Amino acid sequence: MREIKFRAWNKHENKTYPVHIIEFDHKEIIVDVCERKDNGLNCWTYPDQVELMQFTGLKDKNGVEIYEGDIVKHSQTSCIFKIEYSEGHAGFRVSGCYSNKYLGEAWTFVEKLEIIGNIYENPDLLETTQ
Repeated sequence: MREIKFRAWNKHENKTYPVHIIEFDHKEIIVDVCERKDNGLNCWTYPDQVELMQFTGLKDKNGVEIYEGDIVKHSQTSCIFKIEYSEGHAGFRVSGCYSNKYLGEAWTFVEKLEIIGNIYENPDLLETTQ
């Protein structure tokens, strides 16, 4: 079974954190670190304060987990792609350069990808592909 997990881009701190709990009843998201670092406790935030990015279940050529919102580079073509979720196909795809491949269709393609950033911290990486 594919591992389901998320990370969160905190819009106020401009940082990415691992998500430990998504509390749907109370509409809270528990992240790994917060501004109250002195007590060592996890902190919660409201969903409108973060952008959630889901783990695709795949890893790049270096063994790094690929998340929705990651920016990847193809090692042979140097093409740059964005990892995004397609609701119409209920799956993740790479978009940009010359392709719109669904990750489930392209296992050998994924083995040639390397994460070089994400859409929140490095949006400038996508400017060359548009």
